[in-house]
Amino acid sequence: MKKKLEYILLAAVILAAGAYLMFRQADRTRYTLPKLPEMQPGAVTRMEITRKDRRIFLEKSNDGWRVSPGGFSADEKKVNDLLDALAKLILSAQVSESKNYARYDLGEEKRIHVKTFAGKTLKRDLAIGSTASTFRHTHVKIAGDPHVYQAQGNLKSKFNVTVEGLRDKTVLSFDPARVREVLVTTEDTSVKIVKRTAPETPSESGEKTQGEKSPESKNKGVVWETEGGQTVDSTKFMGVLSALSALECQSYIDDRKKEDFKDPSIEIVIRGEKEHVLKFFSPEKKDSRHRPGLSSDNPDPFLIADHQIQDLQSFVKSLEPPEAAK
Repeated sequence: MKKKLEYILLAAVILAAGAYLMFRQADRTRYTLPKLPEMQPGAVTRMEITRKDRRIFLEKSNDGWRVSPGGFSADEKKVNDLLDALAKLILSAQVSESKNYARYDLGEEKRIHVKTFAGKTLKRDLAIGSTASTFRHTHVKIAGDPHVYQAQGNLKSKFNVTVEGLRDKTVLSFDPARVREVLVTTEDTSVKIVKRTAPETPSESGEKTQGEKSPESKNKGVVWETEGGQTVDSTKFMGVLSALSALECQSYIDDRKKEDFKDPSIEIVIRGEKEHVLKFFSPEKKDSRHRPGLSSDNPDPFLIADHQIQDLQSFVKSLEPPEAAK
């Protein structure tokens, strides 16, 4: 009889514990996630990203996005990535009602406050806090809502931006296929490379064909040669042009003007639909791997890494006559 009573008591304890856990879990999930208003990235005209130590403004203008302080041209892809992340923001869970925001890096000291506007209409207003341990979710707080939520994605790393990081680093842009001639001047030599129509040569069948050229070259039916008539390697030359055609700098030099730079060590003039001029200067420090540069396509001085122009330097060097022939 005693053993039977023990079994009954044990069963009652198990049932009570199960009921407690079931009701506790139900109580935990008894909330409704807020529904965020729709946001079309293309309709956004302004974004503010604020941290304790900095405030960044992004504004859409007729010629693209501008980033301030400074009013610099912004990298459109990076801006669109930020807008896309906000437009697709998904809240997956409520994690706190305690208003202990510092625990989730949502206090004044560490939060990233983001606002977007379509004209004068506020479309997003949220604070971004710490990343969850999985690094696949981020703690956020929506304006006007005291609760802390978990949003999908690592938003903290995406929105931890600077003005310099958002600037458009493109300093030169042109279509290599439309280039007619290139003049490269260094401290030791000057070389002009021009596009010529490839001479027609008879094939084995007797039909005339264009002269030999690289299959990779987009300039079909042409050859490249120096002003003195020396044929150059079209594949290598087109590789150099391709690298220059969308050249990006490492960073900008904000404390100096174009007029402050004299006597370039390398000057490149590219003539196609219009003329583009690049100037590179000797590194200002002996052990520096970067050198100042100027571009006719960009109003600001910049820094370029040596490895970005190594192919150009090697190519120009290959066109120099050997010492014995000089």
